[in-house]
Amino acid sequence: SLLATLLSLVSLGAYGVGADSECSWSKTPLQAAVLCGIIGHYACCAGDTWASELGILDPFGAPRLITQPFRCVPPGTNGGVSLVGTGASLAGGTFIGLVAWLAGPEGETVNVVLLGAAAGLGGSLLDSVLGATCQVTRYDDGLARVVASGGRVICGREVLSNVQVNVVSVVATSAAAAFFGPRLLC
Repeated sequence: SLLATLLSLVSLGAYGVGADSECSWSKTPLQAAVLCGIIGHYACCAGDTWASELGILDPFGAPRLITQPFRCVPPGTNGGVSLVGTGASLAGGTFIGLVAWLAGPEGETVNVVLLGAAAGLGGSLLDSVLGATCQVTRYDDGLARVVASGGRVICGREVLSNVQVNVVSVVATSAAAAFFGPRLLC
């Protein structure tokens, strides 16, 4: 992704490559923030993807609209959340945090797993709120499913596209991880 690549280039430009350019959480606040931003980026992406792909399979009932929790919505509705999907977003972020912990700098605390979990869950929930409010969802009664065009509007407004919702949630989550992560890890 572009944002993670840019963050990686910032780290590379600031700290170089080689034996004397050891990656460290405590070396400088900027390096810690960049590393946390990268983790937040991938955790948000994984959390949202896992929630979308697995949440739609939830056998425990219809998803609920995140902005109106007592309103059931069809699977695939932007802003629809389910128990399985929410758990999947937490698991996706936790997975990214676990990989970062296992592959990251020596001396890294297990708190990086918590950072990944928080970014995965938080980013996915932010994506759902934006989807429910700023992205239109249409439903075709004849086909009995959510459709990209045609059908009636069941929630949201035509403010952002799906790609734009994803970009906003990833940038916001990366920024939050870059800001709060070093405080959690250092």
